[in-house]
This record gives sequence, C-alpha cells and structure tokens, in this order.
Amino acid sequence: MSIAIRQMIGPAKARLLSYIQEVDQILMRDGEGSQERLLFIRDAKKLRKQLDRVIQLIAEQNDKWTKYMADRPTKDERDAATAEYTDFNSGEDSFTSVLDKGREAFDKLESGIEDEASTFSIMGDNAEVRRPAATADERTNASFLTEDMDMNIGGHDANAPHLTRPSATAAPHYQNIPPPQSAINLGPINLLRFNGDREKWAAFWDMFDVAVHSTCKSDIEKYSRLLSHLDGEAEKLVRGYNFNSATYQVVVQALKDRYGLNHVLADDLQAELMTLPAAKETTDSLRKTSDSIERICRQLKQLGTSDEHPLLRTTIKSKFPRSFLSKLAEREQLADGRWSVTQLRRGIQDVIAVREEVQRNVDALKETSHKPEPRDPKRSDEQRAESLNKAERSPSLRRKIGATKNVNQVQSQQSKL
Repeated sequence: MSIAIRQMIGPAKARLLSYIQEVDQILMRDGEGSQERLLFIRDAKKLRKQLDRVIQLIAEQNDKWTKYMADRPTKDERDAATAEYTDFNSGEDSFTSVLDKGREAFDKLESGIEDEASTFSIMGDNAEVRRPAATADERTNASFLTEDMDMNIGGHDANAPHLTRPSATAAPHYQNIPPPQSAINLGPINLLRFNGDREKWAAFWDMFDVAVHSTCKSDIEKYSRLLSHLDGEAEKLVRGYNFNSATYQVVVQALKDRYGLNHVLADDLQAELMTLPAAKETTDSLRKTSDSIERICRQLKQLGTSDEHPLLRTTIKSKFPRSFLSKLAEREQLADGRWSVTQLRRGIQDVIAVREEVQRNVDALKETSHKPEPRDPKRSDEQRAESLNKAERSPSLRRKIGATKNVNQVQSQQSKL
C-alpha cells in the first residue's frame, strides 16, 4: 500500500512546487488599472483552486500512510513501516515540508485576493473617495467584473471575500481600508534531534512545539515527526508505545516527566557545578571556568532555584586559584558589606576582564618589538647601484678584472691551437 501512496505523493509534490512558484509570480504583478486588477483576481482564484486541490490530495495520502503504519499488527512491522515513512519523508524537500510551504503560499494568495477585491467593495458611508464620471472603458470593466462574479470563477468558496456587485453605469467607489499586515516567511525550521540530554530538552521542545506540535492538525503526523527526531535514551523511552494518534499525548507527557522536571534539571546543574574542574592560572582557563559557572547559575535561576545559597558561594570560590581569589578579596573589601553570589560572579567577570586587557596589551607590545622594519625596494636598488659604481672605480678591482680578461684570452688562443 505504501508504494501506491508514494506514487500518488511524488507527482502531487512536483505540482505543488510548481504552484508555489506561480503564487510568487502572480503576487509580483504590478497592476494599477481596473482591468489588471480584475485579471489578477480571476487568475489568482483559479490558482487558489488548483493549490487547494493538490494540498488536500497530499494531506489525504499522508493520513492514509500514517493510518497504515498504525494498523500494522506487530511491532516489527510498525517499526519497518515507520522507517520507510521516515526515509521517504526526510530532508528539506520532504513532502511534509513542501506541504507546509504550500499552505503558506495558499494563505499569501488568499490575502492577495482579499487586498485586490477590497478595491471594488462598495461600503458606502465612511471615508469614501469618488472618482470622476466613469469612462466607456471603466463601464466595460465594471460589466466584466459583474460577469466574473456571476460565473464565480475558481469555484464557490465560503471563505472567499464578499464582492458587492457594482453598477455598470456608475463610477466605482473606493473605501479607505487599512492595509493588511504582511507576514514574514522565515522558511522551514531545521529541528534539533534529542538524545536524552536534559539540558537540551527545553530547546528541543520549544522548536518542536512551534514547528509541529502547535501547527500540524493530525496527532499521528505529530507522532511520526517526533519519533523521527529522537535518538539514544529518548528513543528507547518511547519505543514500546503503540503507534497511534491516541498515544501521542501519552508519549509527550512521558518525555516531559523524564526530561522536563525542573527539580531534576536543577539537581543535574548543581552536580555539574560541584564536579567542575578548577581553573588554572592562565587567563583562558579562568575565562572558561567563569563562563561555565555563569551558564549553570543562569539556568538555575531560570528554573526557580535560588542562586544566593551560601554553599553556592563557597563552591564557586573553590574553582579559582589562590592568587585570583586574593585579587577578588581586595575588591570585596572595597565594597560595602559582604558580596552576594550575584555580586561575586560580577566581581569574577571584572577581574578576568582586567587580566584579558593586560594580556592584549602585552601581546601587542611583543608583536611591535619583533616586527622588522619595512623594506623600501626603490632605496635598496639605488644602494645596490651605488655600490657597483664604487667597486668599478676601485683600482684594485680594475686590476683584477684586467687579469681575468688576460687569462680568458690565453685560454681562448690555446683552445684554437
């Protein structure tokens, strides 16, 4: 059965991609006159009908496939069917991603039709702007619009904007209607994969909630996408559940109970702080340790755990060398009273920032002191030419050159003999 479904989805996906491109093209039309607006409405409604038809086709086939997976009698067959579905529906150009893009294109096209149709809507009393008397062409256009509405181009749609029929002899009226707010298309979201790391659960669920949980209508589709983004321990946790729409909410709650409990996350973070390696004397090591402490403390505060516990203060100080703590103590003595944990963390940041600034200055001085003077090519050539001239004017050098010439002449005569 899945083969037949794939054979239906493949061509439908190609048509949907083509229709999405046509939506972008038709929305870029620059029509100012009545005739252009009427043609836009006619073509847009026709495209809307085609777009809706192929979206419904792909959605129906997807529902059939998910039902087929849920109806497999054994767990091995369900796993095999799920793997087949995941392989076919993977990547940025998966048919479910294209389906989401098609729905976005449908909404944009619907908004464009409403914008253009509002131009011809006669509402009468408020903020009305009248044009001069209608010309013959405008009366023809108004008649064309009347026929268009009678024919109900694009099929009947209960959600389509209501167009009030204008008189063929009267000039159309235009109502000042606030322009609709345009939606920003951010494109598909690349979901994270979750392998059971509690620290990454919140980020994973926030993205999954936006992209799938609060967007898709079918629980079985949500379930399928959730399974395709689980690895390791998290995948093992949900492996034994039945694959059907009723189980989806149960699986989500099981994941939240295992990885989303605040007190469990807080315990893990506190344990991480306790086992954090102590910093060395180098500035890089101090900064790395400080960043880890900041990350842990900020997450503890977000989970509702107090970050002012005395034990936390002692634990943080134990992660730094004695020389660094001496600098920190000097700053604390200059302050009014004993530092809180928040003030302690801020003091650590300040001391490290000073050390980093000193390190940058020292490195800059080293580079300057070891940097060779720039060579002037023009001056070097001039110096070389001057040296040659001096050498040529030297008597001893001329005698050597003359002797060399005599030796060469003798050798040449001997070779001829």
